[in-house]
Amino acid sequence: MQKRLTRAHKAIGSFLDSAFEYTSPDFNGGSELSFDQLLSMYSAHILNGGNDIEARAKLIKSGIRNFELIAESHPELTTIIKDALHNIGTAVLLATSDKIHREIESEALRFGGLSEKNSAKKSTIERAKLIATEKWATDNSKEIRTSAMADKVWNQLIDEGLSEQLPDNVERVKVWIRGVAPDYAKAKGRSKKRST
Repeated sequence: MQKRLTRAHKAIGSFLDSAFEYTSPDFNGGSELSFDQLLSMYSAHILNGGNDIEARAKLIKSGIRNFELIAESHPELTTIIKDALHNIGTAVLLATSDKIHREIESEALRFGGLSEKNSAKKSTIERAKLIATEKWATDNSKEIRTSAMADKVWNQLIDEGLSEQLPDNVERVKVWIRGVAPDYAKAKGRSKKRST
């Protein structure tokens, strides 16, 4: 299963990706981040999900604004404050990313087997349809009904080593091949016996 398809990645992956942009040394041309950019960095990963987004947003904005006021009052501390906020934000981001990465890995492992099983089943269904189509093409007397064909297909799939992908009963195979059945095969009842 592709990791980008997991529930965990869909929920927070894009937020983490955008937050990581702020940690790159090349971001902002290598210059220190502005207080607005630091606010965006924190918001990108702390504000994702949950019931208290507005409260968290106010707290983050208030905290960043307080540091900005200190920097305005003490310009000599601006770089130190920004570096500290950037480092704290990066540490929180890395911790969040690590947690989400473990969730994504776990989800991919759980559903990866299911995806492979579904793929194998799909291939078996396609093979069943092909077998039925080939057998009906050689049914010159037009006597093989869907139920009888399902039995033939079931047995051939077992002979081909696909018994693990088969359903619990042959009735399901009948459903699989119904779409490729010619009209005469769909008729109700048994085929008429011909006297020779």
